[in-house]
Amino acid sequence: MSKFLDGYSRAVRAKNLRSGGDDSGRVQHSDTLMAAAWVSKPVRASGDAGKARPGNPLGVALMRMFVGGDQEAKAVLRLLTEMLISKAYRAGDQLGPASADLIALLVLGWHRNSVCPECGGHGFQTAVGELGGNSRVVMGDTPCPACHGTAKRPFDAMFPPDRLWLALWLREKVEAKQAAAHAEASKVLSGRMELE
Repeated sequence: MSKFLDGYSRAVRAKNLRSGGDDSGRVQHSDTLMAAAWVSKPVRASGDAGKARPGNPLGVALMRMFVGGDQEAKAVLRLLTEMLISKAYRAGDQLGPASADLIALLVLGWHRNSVCPECGGHGFQTAVGELGGNSRVVMGDTPCPACHGTAKRPFDAMFPPDRLWLALWLREKVEAKQAAAHAEASKVLSGRMELE
């Protein structure tokens, strides 16, 4: 988890969002939430010296959804479905809304819970043994046969072979949009990006 996402998660769950009054230089919860909101909105160039910045509403919506904001799920699913249909169309492939919805749901589900169920996210086989009368789980040095040591559920097996390329493309887009939102919001918090 990125440092910003960790702070954003705490801010979303905070009971006190008052800002100001703290001279310690610490980032307030309200600052974190404002940085995320600012990143989600596009900024137009003002004059010749101003730089236009496209907003990242999808990245921020994904961030909200992954920290427990299920209200964002519908909007995120709609955006991802539209992206998939558009991508397939540009590639000369026909993809209906129901198929796009299913692919988007599976990709989001994998992101929400990608831990391998066989090894529990360790990446190695585990065994239960007894030591001094107590039962203990011991991790071995043999990679998990289900995830091959990645500690994640297999992604490719979730999709039909003819749609796997779309699922991989969407997974990459989801990761890139989130990473960009985290990076931009972190820059806003550190004061390296001017607010308008």
